[in-house]
Amino acid sequence: CYNDEEYVRKAIHSALAQTCPNIEVIIIDDGSTDDSPEIIQSFGGQVRWEQQANQGAPAARNRGLKLAEGKYVKFLDADDVLLEDCIKRQVQQSECLPEDKKAVVFGDAIWVDEDGTELDGYDDLRERKPDEDPVTHLLHSNPLTSCPLHRRDYLQDVGGFDPSLPRSQEHDLHLRLALAGVEFVYQPGPTYYFRQHGGSDRISGRAYAEQG
Repeated sequence: CYNDEEYVRKAIHSALAQTCPNIEVIIIDDGSTDDSPEIIQSFGGQVRWEQQANQGAPAARNRGLKLAEGKYVKFLDADDVLLEDCIKRQVQQSECLPEDKKAVVFGDAIWVDEDGTELDGYDDLRERKPDEDPVTHLLHSNPLTSCPLHRRDYLQDVGGFDPSLPRSQEHDLHLRLALAGVEFVYQPGPTYYFRQHGGSDRISGRAYAEQG
């Protein structure tokens, strides 16, 4: 979360409302200057949270990853919302993968505007074709941040997100995972609401290369 007082409450509610048991909700506030920290604190013991000096989304996600204790990790930005059965469904899908298969599952995103109204935007995701290289597959179907249900150990093995990237950090992460032998298995079905709005701090509004 960074200065998302308008949306963070809904994001937290969507994590707490998951139908999967044993959910651990970790929130990293990345130096917000609005009322986001007060909203986060209002959830009390239902969540675990920390505040850090502003370092950017990759650093905040990496801190959350370091605190996480579960087998699986779902990342969620403060302006987005999970579907309530998302994690339960993806855990079930993940547990059905062959034991000798180094893989994670991913689904679809529902694009919405700042008021939550569905948009026409979408990502053209698909399954990996027979004999298609996993990296080639990801170059076509590289999912958004909250579409996959990650394995914590796989994320740790590649060092998590790259804090030096101003945008598209999830695409870089997924390609590094693929190069490390992780296959991304597409399971059609919505996972979360991906909110589009004109906030000046949105990662998607930044250039691919920024000068410090």
